Amino acid sequence: MLVRTLFSTEPAAEHVVPDRINIALSAGQLSGPDGATTRWWLEHARPSEVTVAEMGDAERLTGS
Repeated sequence: MLVRTLFSTEPAAEHVVPDRINIALSAGQLSGPDGATTRWWLEHARPSEVTVAEMGDAERLTGS
């Protein structure tokens, strides 16, 4: 499964936010509110440009 994460942040946090996302995804598990634990593995993480299909979401996130 491929997961893409779009985020919007202040310029000062541009390098911190991706690191935090990668740390969270690298943990490989999350316990939900029902107590069930979901597990996964992170194969790789890398930055990329917003795709044409994601433009609407990106505009909504940035308030543009």
